[in-house]
Amino acid sequence: MRRAPEYCAAALALVALFGLGCGGSAHSGGDAPEIRDPPPIMLALADWPASRAQDYLSGADRTTRRLGDEVRGEDGCHGPVSLAVLTPPYTGVTLDRQPTLQWFLGRNISAPIEIEVWGEATSEPLLVVSYQDGPPAGIHALALADHGIELEAGVEHEWSVAVLCDPDDRAGDIVSVGTIRRIVPPPDLVRQLDGASLERRAELLVEYGIWYDALEALASLIERHPTSEQWREAWGGLLGQVGLHEAAAYDP
Repeated sequence: MRRAPEYCAAALALVALFGLGCGGSAHSGGDAPEIRDPPPIMLALADWPASRAQDYLSGADRTTRRLGDEVRGEDGCHGPVSLAVLTPPYTGVTLDRQPTLQWFLGRNISAPIEIEVWGEATSEPLLVVSYQDGPPAGIHALALADHGIELEAGVEHEWSVAVLCDPDDRAGDIVSVGTIRRIVPPPDLVRQLDGASLERRAELLVEYGIWYDALEALASLIERHPTSEQWREAWGGLLGQVGLHEAAAYDP
């Protein structure tokens, strides 16, 4: 579902310091400003660029790995199509053997969609999922558990989403590509996650830079608390931090 973008990446520092949202203030009229403690998730988000997100990666994996930042195909498919895998520019990490991969489509289309997941040195994809009728605009998710696929720890996997504007001429595909690596969690994170609520789990995953799991936890919180703006702002803020601004305007 598309919504007005209630996050503002540049204002995350204000959120952290003063509890301000992007569309309002912490006080009104001539009253003294009310200084509120920000939600912990916002403090973690404000520090995302300096978080541990890349500490788990080798030098090569810290370089730009996302190909097609919100790709906009101008030709074919009867008009522009925005497409993006929801990943950071570098290799995103997960603790899950069977994580959920999320991606964004900017408008309704009728063209087929194809998703592929590749291993580090495989000649054939580990998984190919095809949708003959394109899904509606918005955020979409592919749960690897639904397909019996497990990621090997320490191995970089590449995954892609392609819009097949002309299935007979794949040179015209609109493609967005990202990478994922399953890591062994730091012992202190394991200790804190043990028995943690979903809310606390989301905060910890953002704080520790565990991209895929943080995104999935936030999506679950939005589903669980559909009237809460806190988790929508966190979702939009996280996507905005890595340049996925158009996708950030949609609920998962």
